[in-house]
Amino acid sequence: MITRFEWLLILFGLGFIQILCFWGIDIAVSAMVTSPQAILTNGWGIRSPIMIYHLALYLSILVTVTIMIIMVHVIQKYTDQHKSDEPR
Repeated sequence: MITRFEWLLILFGLGFIQILCFWGIDIAVSAMVTSPQAILTNGWGIRSPIMIYHLALYLSILVTVTIMIIMVHVIQKYTDQHKSDEPR
């Protein structure tokens, strides 16, 4: 069973990945606006700004959907648990 702390840890990790995705989108768009033949020299293995843009965009969408699923799960779990604790 995953505890509340573990859920928070997972969500903070996903939030960190989301920030990296936004950064990847930012540097990719900056490179594409500068020059159509631009390459990225940020230390990543992929030098194409178009490829980085799309990878970061798709990963950002995936992380957002995952966060939403986790939020619904946690809210449903703890709401149902709270309802069962109430006296009838």
